[in-house]
Amino acid sequence: MLITRLVTYNIENPNHKRFYEDLHELINGRNISFGTLVDGVDQNISGRMIDVPNTGVINTEFVVIHNLDRIPLFYDVKYINVIGTVYDSGTPWTNVKAFFKCSIANAHVRLFVH
Repeated sequence: MLITRLVTYNIENPNHKRFYEDLHELINGRNISFGTLVDGVDQNISGRMIDVPNTGVINTEFVVIHNLDRIPLFYDVKYINVIGTVYDSGTPWTNVKAFFKCSIANAHVRLFVH
């Protein structure tokens, strides 16, 4: 989410002025970020933590509902209860769903989709 910068030239209190300017910088992703993309565009952190209690059959696609209203760019495995790998299944992601596979059967995983 990007916000329009508030006009601060008429704010007399320097603390209030600095607060609004810092808030603008924070929300527009200049201070909380995962870094830059290949094209150099800074990405503010915006995503969903999704719990998958059971990934099902080994190396078989499973779907997660993220409801981000945009196609996510990345995902991070934040938790897995067994030794295994969660990976992109190859099915194109949508504004609502992302598709994965797991190298081990019946894993419990938590994914941060962003």
